[in-house]
Order: sequence, then C-alpha cells, then structure tokens
Amino acid sequence: MEQAVEALLERDADYLSKFSVFNDQTERKQIFESLTKTIEFSIAVETGTKWANTTQYLAQKFSGVPVYSGELVRESFLIARERLKAFKNVTILNCDSRDLIKTVVALPNSKSEVPFFYLDAHWYDDLPLEEEIELICDNWGSFLIMVDDFKVPHDPGYGWDDYKNGKKLDLEYIGPVTSRHKVSIFFPTAPSDHETGAKRGSVIIARGQNVLEQVSGNTHLREYFQAKEA
Repeated sequence: MEQAVEALLERDADYLSKFSVFNDQTERKQIFESLTKTIEFSIAVETGTKWANTTQYLAQKFSGVPVYSGELVRESFLIARERLKAFKNVTILNCDSRDLIKTVVALPNSKSEVPFFYLDAHWYDDLPLEEEIELICDNWGSFLIMVDDFKVPHDPGYGWDDYKNGKKLDLEYIGPVTSRHKVSIFFPTAPSDHETGAKRGSVIIARGQNVLEQVSGNTHLREYFQAKEA
C-alpha cells in the first residue's frame, strides 16, 4: 500500500495540489489568519485530514506549534502522511476524530494549552461533531473551535451539511452540548455573496477570557451568543 501511495503522489502531485484549502474560501482564510495573529495558540487539531491540503496550510501557519490531524479512511491517511512527511510539526493519525481528541488530551500538559480546533470529520452516518465539542469542553478551559459545513443563520447562501438521518449541522443540533458548557458562538460577518470558492458555512465556538477578548473584537466575526461568567 505504501508503495502504491508513493507512486500515486509522484504521478498525481499536481492533481492533489489543486484541492483547496478551507474550500478555497477567501473570507474563511481571513477569519483564520486574523485569529492566529491575535491569539497565541499552543496546539492545532484538525479532524478529517482527507488529502492534507488544509493540514499543510495549518502546518505552515503554525510553523512553531504542534499540529495533529486525524483521518479515518486508510488510503487518505497514507496519502496525507506521505505528502506532509517533511513537516516536523505535524502528526497525522489513522483514527476516528474522537479518538484523535482523546489522544491530544493525553499529551503531557495538554490541558494547560490554548488549542485551535478545525472540525471537518462529518461525512458518514456516525456524526461525531457533538461528541467532539463535548470532549473539548470537558478538557480545556480556553479554546477556539472552527466548524466547517455549518449553517449560518439568516444567510442560506452559505452551504451546510444536511443528512438523510434528519441531522444537520446547525445550532439546533449542537444546542444540547453548547448549552451545557459556557461557550460563546460567532458567525462570519461577510455575507455569502462576498465569499469565494465553495461558500460553505462555518461557526466559531470559543471559551476563555483571553480568547474571547480577541474574538469579540474581530471584525470578520459577529457575535451570536456570548456566555456570561457566573
């Protein structure tokens, strides 16, 4: 299998490089880059590596920070691992997204970190997003989560995932977990007709005083709900 992956990469490197970062969305990149300029993240975690285009982008932006990514599909994992073998700050695991987060939780001093999470492992019938958020909230006091493919209220021009089992990535779906934890929720300021690429929606979920101070003042984001300290 490893030899087949090497042959694929040698033959189709240009093809693989055409797959987009953050769905080729300019506004999404601006949100991300504005956050990384103002918040000192100490670790980055991505669920759903696929072929590692966004992973490579994260590795470059977080050049001095460990980046962990998890991919459940074996073939995609092997491609991603081979493509990013030169990036010493990247660890790619062939595992379920929840197991990836548990692995990061078990790292020495991990709970004192301020992590950035990019959650993009929602594709199969077993939708892990609610449990991913629960694990993060249970183990970190300060964090920022960006969820891809999420419904943006009052702007149907942004796409979101809607599944045959009745679940969809929206505020109603994550409501039970976000209501159990003191988290704040933000959406893109830019309307969908200003976005480029696939125009997929996203949501930012954040907690921690230092993180919230920066997110609240970010002109690329609008506050939907901010948790109040007791």
